[in-house]
Amino acid sequence: MAYQKQTWRDFDDTKTDLQNINNGAVVTPERLNHIENGIANSADKAEVTAQLQQKADQAFVDSQFATIVGGAPKGTYTDLTALQTDYPSGSEGIFLTLADGHWYYWNSATSAWVDGGIYQTSGVGEDVALVAENTMFNGNVVGDANGDGIADGFAKNGANVTAPRIESNRQYWKSLSTAFSGSMVAYMKKNNIPGHRYYVRFYQKNVGQVYFTQTDNLLRNQTTDGMVEVILNSTSTSTNSNIIFYPRTANVESYLERIVILDLTEIFGVGNEPTDYEFRMLIRKFTLGYFDKINLSQPKQTFIKSAKDVLLENTNVNSSNVGDAITELATKKVSENELLDASVKYYKTDFINVS
Repeated sequence: MAYQKQTWRDFDDTKTDLQNINNGAVVTPERLNHIENGIANSADKAEVTAQLQQKADQAFVDSQFATIVGGAPKGTYTDLTALQTDYPSGSEGIFLTLADGHWYYWNSATSAWVDGGIYQTSGVGEDVALVAENTMFNGNVVGDANGDGIADGFAKNGANVTAPRIESNRQYWKSLSTAFSGSMVAYMKKNNIPGHRYYVRFYQKNVGQVYFTQTDNLLRNQTTDGMVEVILNSTSTSTNSNIIFYPRTANVESYLERIVILDLTEIFGVGNEPTDYEFRMLIRKFTLGYFDKINLSQPKQTFIKSAKDVLLENTNVNSSNVGDAITELATKKVSENELLDASVKYYKTDFINVS
């Protein structure tokens, strides 16, 4: 109820006391209490108004909510500084920083990136979302800025590399020698970190040996064409972060395509890297093709089950139900390599068979 102003009048000697009270000429407890209550109500209103002014309006709340919703991070950066460098004026979505495992969102009111806390745990055995970035500079073999037939991010290591060309996202060349001078090098976006665990995959023809960052021997005496998949602990202290491909046979055309290198230690954390088998099974749940970034969001405990399911579809196990089939698989003592081979067959993609 609104406050009603009190009207005061002069005391009239010709009137009785009661008449002067009713006329507003006498101060009474009731009228004083009315004034004090009015003052208190007015103060309460001012306080509430001040508090309301500090609260965000609905439009601002909706704007901030729209900025951060969407689930998985929009991008991954090494630290907050790298994120601020790329987006000094902010961006929609949330971003993950690998240095602390925190997620950040842009606050339009303060024009600053805000720490949203820990996005996930780093354990591979938990159902979390992890963004893996391919560290190859140009693993998909696109672009040839100088028109020499060698893709950007690639280079020949000597005069014995001849007839380089790019076709259908493949880097072709012919070597006059299987020595270093006949090899091809592809560069990485990030420096190699000694002691880190790396996943390397590529498709090739006529490649015999591969060195990771100059000194780590990734592959020796490869005798077949097709997909190569290796996980290694890097011991190299070289700052030349690259991968060198030696031809298997001289005077035979070689090619490379769809090169993927992942730093598993950076992705999962020191000491939390998955085993070779676990990660190979995990990556098969997504793709055996090329990618720049991929969101790894499957729990570790599904690896073995998925592998068995894949094997069931690619072997001659004849059982009336899945339970019997898995029992039969156990009786066969199926090895991890057989599971991996079966999963490759399961992904009947056009890049499995190399011509």
